[in-house]
Amino acid sequence: MMKKILLTAVFMTGMIWQMPSISASFHEDVVWKSFGNHNEKQETDKRFFKSKALLKLHAKELGIDMAGKDDETLAKEIYEAMVLQAAKKLDIESEGKSTEELKEEIYHAKVIEKAKELDVEMKGKEPDALAREVHEILMKQKAIELGVSVQGKDSNALKTEIRKAALTKKAAKLGIMTKGKEVHEIKNEIYEAKIIQSAEKLDIDIANKDAEQLLDEIISEHFEQAKELQIYPFKASS
Repeated sequence: MMKKILLTAVFMTGMIWQMPSISASFHEDVVWKSFGNHNEKQETDKRFFKSKALLKLHAKELGIDMAGKDDETLAKEIYEAMVLQAAKKLDIESEGKSTEELKEEIYHAKVIEKAKELDVEMKGKEPDALAREVHEILMKQKAIELGVSVQGKDSNALKTEIRKAALTKKAAKLGIMTKGKEVHEIKNEIYEAKIIQSAEKLDIDIANKDAEQLLDEIISEHFEQAKELQIYPFKASS
């Protein structure tokens, strides 16, 4: 079974920086958001996508040849390409640097960008301290937006509540009931609903097809039309 990659388009688990679309900005966002648990030990040399259909999509968008590659090899190559693309957008020199080194630079460059946007004083602060401060501000902003109380909650508790509130809001827009359901169940239902919506807009017969089959059909047979219409997976629902 393939290991899940952090914060892919399959399950919208990152609620602080929302993915706008499957594009250059999406690829940069995946790299940025892969540092959600930046201070925890991570396996950063191997990253896998849960969905083979999304592997196909990312490979196509990044110009990566899929021929003769297994899912593990392809996923690793896609992720490395995302890192390089994000570095280029931020004018970070990539020559002679490992993927891990580039990710560190991307992360800190994005922290500085956010700090400037938020008017956070940066002078004399260590990178990790600045990152924590920026992250906490953004979490509180998101909490206020979603009507989540921040009083007496640590970062982990607040992050959990924000994620649940954001998912509940998304589910409501899609007509999905959330009462009594676990977070992973809600995420799965949102994911499937978005794919079905796209399939219906593309006049795809959805009978006897699961979400992965429909997504593969959207990507394989309706790529340009779906992209033009800006429907999932080319545009994430708000």
